[in-house]
Amino acid sequence: MNSPTTKGSHPDAQSVGDLVGQAFQIYRANIAVWFKFLLVPTIFVLIGRVLFQVSTAGMTAGKAGEGSKEFMLLLFGIASLVALGARWFLYLRQLALVRIVNGLSSDLIDAFKVVVNRQGALLAVGFLVGLLVVVVSAACGLTVVVSAFLFRKGSPLAFVPIIMVYASFFSWLVSIGFVYTAAFLISCAAVCEKIPVSQVIGKGLKLSVRSFPRTLLGGFLITATLTVLGPPLWLPVLIYYAVDAFRIGYDASGGNLPLHWQIIGAAWESIVDMVVWPVCFIFYGLYYTDMKIRQEGQDMVDELAILKVNYEAENTPGASLGSTA
Repeated sequence: MNSPTTKGSHPDAQSVGDLVGQAFQIYRANIAVWFKFLLVPTIFVLIGRVLFQVSTAGMTAGKAGEGSKEFMLLLFGIASLVALGARWFLYLRQLALVRIVNGLSSDLIDAFKVVVNRQGALLAVGFLVGLLVVVVSAACGLTVVVSAFLFRKGSPLAFVPIIMVYASFFSWLVSIGFVYTAAFLISCAAVCEKIPVSQVIGKGLKLSVRSFPRTLLGGFLITATLTVLGPPLWLPVLIYYAVDAFRIGYDASGGNLPLHWQIIGAAWESIVDMVVWPVCFIFYGLYYTDMKIRQEGQDMVDELAILKVNYEAENTPGASLGSTA
């Protein structure tokens, strides 16, 4: 498979916005090659989603016999397994792009083999992220409960619990946003570094925490960019829905969408994800390397400064006289 074009992936002193633009440029230059690379797992994700929609619609219809319900339940289980396995396969292939844009692998197949060998570390990262989300959510929820307990209507200090609730919600948003962004960076460390899992997690967290505001900004910018990019890609489906609604006389008050709409929507979502999400992985790959160069470079500067101070202290006349006294 041809090696993609990643020229200029490590320019000096780039802002977060520059890195987002860089990710789009690299993706646009290699979209044909990467489309083929991501197509197979995307097809299986599509199949899983379609089967999921069919099975859930069949189970909620309320008209099928016991045998049909059992079949739909079996189909639901198969759909869930197919979708889960295909999503993981797609996730590994998207992480292979991280190695490519950072020049760590010569081609996509080689990059994918390395990522597959790092699945244990990636699973550990997923467990850590889930644990952090639970802990942060529990802490914020506890704050809300305490605030409700402390609130006394008519009290001159009634505003304090209200402020605590708003502050807790804001802290939860910031914390979840940081955990989400740090998870991508730790995953990048897992596939880019040949180090144990504990060091991978420590390295990713260290880089994220030391650039906390910049990391949050990067996560916000790439999320906002993908949020803006996604809706236009849904226009063909939305136009079809509008035309088909007139054709079949669809009544929105019924609540449920027609089954064929659900199937088309699930299938189209898989295609949109394949087009949009690689940009996210490329950005985080570039951002990880950018932070690594900045912070490890700064560490080297600090160490050189310490060595210089020690050298000057040992080689000044006063230091020499003091040592012989």
